[in-house]
Amino acid sequence: MHPVTTRGRTQRTGGAPLTTRSAALLLAAACASSAGPPVKPGFLARRDYVSISYIGVAAADTNGDKIPDLIGLGGADIEVLFGNGNGTFRQGPKTYTGLYNQFYPVASDLNGDRKIDLIFSGAQQQSGPWGLGVSLGNGDGTFQTATFYQIGTDVYPGNVVLGDFNSDGIPDVALSGESGIWLFTGKGGGAFNPGVLTPFSQTFGGEAVAAQFSSGNLDLAVTTSTGFAVFLGNGDGTFQPPQQYNIGLGTLDRAWIATADLNLDGYSDVAVAGYPLTPPAPGYVEVYLGTGTGALTGPAHAQLSPVEQIALGDLNGDGIPDLVGASGFVAFGNGDGTFKAPRYYPVPSGTERS
Repeated sequence: MHPVTTRGRTQRTGGAPLTTRSAALLLAAACASSAGPPVKPGFLARRDYVSISYIGVAAADTNGDKIPDLIGLGGADIEVLFGNGNGTFRQGPKTYTGLYNQFYPVASDLNGDRKIDLIFSGAQQQSGPWGLGVSLGNGDGTFQTATFYQIGTDVYPGNVVLGDFNSDGIPDVALSGESGIWLFTGKGGGAFNPGVLTPFSQTFGGEAVAAQFSSGNLDLAVTTSTGFAVFLGNGDGTFQPPQQYNIGLGTLDRAWIATADLNLDGYSDVAVAGYPLTPPAPGYVEVYLGTGTGALTGPAHAQLSPVEQIALGDLNGDGIPDLVGASGFVAFGNGDGTFKAPRYYPVPSGTERS
């Protein structure tokens, strides 16, 4: 393992449970495919997999058996735990990527060969330069050596966002840095063009999500030091000037964002959790509702404490997105953009907030 010391992320030199981002996303996905009438969700006793000791985790079928696996990123490794098909996992292979300080994995078939590939933030050396890593999958749980795409001189990249931003049918990747939004348009075959910058000065790469806030084109929402900004896409790989939303907590030390249609009107909405540089932290998440015009209305408060990494997903099968916090708090959605008081489902105490 290689030590990780970059700002705002879990620091590890050995085994550990899932990071907060991974915990929130996996918890939100746990019941996302459930069918039938709405039920109060419950969870069986947890199983800890300390061998997957990494900075971020994704879930996808890496070996073609139609069973989801866990894919973990480490200092310079990709480790896979194969799914057994009953919610448990067994040890799989480990791949050295050739990059360092890897974060925010996204699993997808980038080159159309029906094998899961992995994209992530990372560094060419332990001290940089920083950018995007792409490791194509071999279809057996292992991955090829990563191809690296630099983000100029930026050193604090956010998460990678996969989507077709130039409307050519080929996946592109957006990545936030201190200088703004870097867009790597896809060339096909899992390869990308060099990054093109949409300038937007900030102190570090924000967390980003893709959504459609306006007419048909793919847009971006990115956290900032005071809230978040929406970049409306032009459909050709460029973006309009950002619309900034200040969530009223002063300068933020950390911020997290998620998007879904919370009030079931067909428009993308946004939930933002902010941890201020000067305590106390709020006991709520800010919710902004989309209008379909590119503008958002709000905010409204959704109770959730502690403030932490968040995700949105339908956990009880009622077709309404629910709000999930990384420590195991779940606030069920009412279908109108509001949420019920949160319930608590404990997660491992070794999980760190990043």
